[in-house]
Amino acid sequence: MKNLSPKTYIGNENMSVKAYTKAGFYSKSNTYDMSFYLYKDIVKASISIDKEDFEMSVDVTHNDNMFAPFYNPDDRHNNMVYEKSVKEYNRQMDALVKKGVLICESD
Repeated sequence: MKNLSPKTYIGNENMSVKAYTKAGFYSKSNTYDMSFYLYKDIVKASISIDKEDFEMSVDVTHNDNMFAPFYNPDDRHNNMVYEKSVKEYNRQMDALVKKGVLICESD
């Protein structure tokens, strides 16, 4: 199995509130927030982008508990759910890069 890991992203500070909301984010007082499923309705990514410094935090959960393989490489070996989740995460996030609201820091 190929060494698969989540790419890293940051928010694009040059985009407007309208661009973020059009891309599917909710504008809150200090953040842009979005969530989507990565694997069935079990593994979910919740993304928050700070409006001041455009740093992004990602919480990936499995049935509302932290999804450890997303954060810990030691838990990734031969894990089909992890592999499918990361592929979907990278796909969804790359789509947001194409919309201009995120910048990919890794490939």
